[in-house]
Amino acid sequence: MKKLRNDKVFSNTPKNFLIIFIPASIVLFAKLIISYIVYGTNDITSWIDYADIIHKFGTFKIYSLVPLYNHPPLMSWILKLIRLIAIRSQLSFPFVFRLMPILADYGSIFLIWGLLKKYKIKNINLICLICIFNPINFLISGFHGNSDPVFIFFVLLATYLLENNNIAFSAFIYGLSMCIKIVPIILAPLLFFYLRNKKDKITFISFALIPPLVVFLPYLIQDYYSLIKNIFLYSGLKGIWGLGLILRSIFKNENVNIYIRIISHFVYRAHIYCTPPIFLIYIVFLSKSLMRNRKLNLVEGTFLAFCLFFAITPGFGVQYLSWLSLYAIIVSPILGTIYVFLGGIFLYRVYVYWGGSVPPYYANSWKAARWHGFENTLDIILWLIIITMLIKFLLTKNIYSVLKLNKFNK
Repeated sequence: MKKLRNDKVFSNTPKNFLIIFIPASIVLFAKLIISYIVYGTNDITSWIDYADIIHKFGTFKIYSLVPLYNHPPLMSWILKLIRLIAIRSQLSFPFVFRLMPILADYGSIFLIWGLLKKYKIKNINLICLICIFNPINFLISGFHGNSDPVFIFFVLLATYLLENNNIAFSAFIYGLSMCIKIVPIILAPLLFFYLRNKKDKITFISFALIPPLVVFLPYLIQDYYSLIKNIFLYSGLKGIWGLGLILRSIFKNENVNIYIRIISHFVYRAHIYCTPPIFLIYIVFLSKSLMRNRKLNLVEGTFLAFCLFFAITPGFGVQYLSWLSLYAIIVSPILGTIYVFLGGIFLYRVYVYWGGSVPPYYANSWKAARWHGFENTLDIILWLIIITMLIKFLLTKNIYSVLKLNKFNK
């Protein structure tokens, strides 16, 4: 991301704000309409079931009763509220639930606008408009029905606050993001090493721990085994994305040489078990080398972390695509735009396949086999685009040289 030499782009700020506000509001309205008339995916069915179980047995029992329930306890409390609002308002549960990701997407746009102004990026309006109209977020927040855009909003808010030196509030919001979904924990090394001195680091850790302690601690005391197993050991569906899909396709193909199939199966199993620790070690190493010397800003660091995750992850869910979408557009506008629009095509085709109708009303992955054919091709293309963005970013930032220099200085 190149810096401007003057501030002409930021003149007439109210006009620039309206250029973002009006399209964002139009897309918000469109999402609300779509959300009102469709049911969504089977994730919505799961949320309804979870809400009913919580209503009958309470928020503590659900982790032992439903092993697939992999959401932090805060989502249990939110589900109770959503169920109550749906009953009192006579609105459908799917619509009320999707208000969260829809409004989160809306708020994320203005945080991005503020961050781009902070970084003095060229073409702020164009980047924001692509973020607004990107089909990945439109489909996931307006149709799919999951909490991923919500934690992304909180991560962006924490980033915005930290870039403006509001350490305590940023830390609290970051801690809150992990109470929506545990995923932001992978960003902890970036944030920790971004802070320059021990006082700031202690402040950040102290305030970041407040929401998780309040939310998780009572449940850990009550039933730590079920909570850890459901939330912290969840790893998504295997063999449906990127390298995992390629390896699985090879060892499942009876026309391939038996020895190649055996090797691919061995690599596939190693990929599943070895990737998580390798990722965590590598992200800590990169964070320590790059963030503490301000070689990257926080948006670039988050982009790098998510790209690395998608490049090597063995587990996947289609809603994960929204983690990277906004960051890809900001950091790598051309490839990011290709990613979000191909991702939108991929999502739509998967939903049609799951739902059996055009356009889909209810996309039920439980009754459909894994996607195949053209969807598999799009899957691999998206994975390759992410790897290309990652390599291009590393080369552009000359990160290999930075790492060598840091090692030499030590």
